[in-house]
Amino acid sequence: MLLLRRGSVHVEPTRSVHALAAGRAAVEAEQALGEPRFYLRRNGSVTFCAVNDAWANYADRLGQMVDRLLASDVVVSPQRAMEDLGAYDPPDGEKPLTPARLMTLAAAASLTGAVSANRLELYRKGIDAARSLKLASSALVGVDQLTVEAIGERVRSRYPEAQPLPDRPALDALLEEAGLVGVPNACSRSWRGCASFCRG
Repeated sequence: MLLLRRGSVHVEPTRSVHALAAGRAAVEAEQALGEPRFYLRRNGSVTFCAVNDAWANYADRLGQMVDRLLASDVVVSPQRAMEDLGAYDPPDGEKPLTPARLMTLAAAASLTGAVSANRLELYRKGIDAARSLKLASSALVGVDQLTVEAIGERVRSRYPEAQPLPDRPALDALLEEAGLVGVPNACSRSWRGCASFCRG
């Protein structure tokens, strides 16, 4: 939130480290006031900063639901997640959150979950490279040419907290396992043919 509102002249990871430090300092300073404007709630490795206890409790319940869902499935569809998360009402008098905000809050409040930016899928942090590649394979089909780096970026844009993809030749095996067929270029860093990849 600080980065979105204030920006930064630094690049990652420095900008996020500085924003986190500034946010932490602001929260700690607020706790010294007689009437703090927001409150801290810790749940294991997750810390909530909320305007009141009701919102902290709400986030806590959402996070626990995400952890339960991901205990049995590595990836949970937006439809299923919304059904289960929708069982919890926001604090009294508050409007329901939009699906994107609800899923983002629930994943952030969980110990194990993350949410894909575009599809709003819940997925387990650290999902293995083979599974994330297979799930994101539609982003690779029909492109004229893809490099190793471009494949990694396309998968990472959908599952940013997944395990990173390996380099070749291990990547070739994962692509084949995902049912993707391409023609490696002689430079060994890209693929061509079949519009780069087609379904095997």
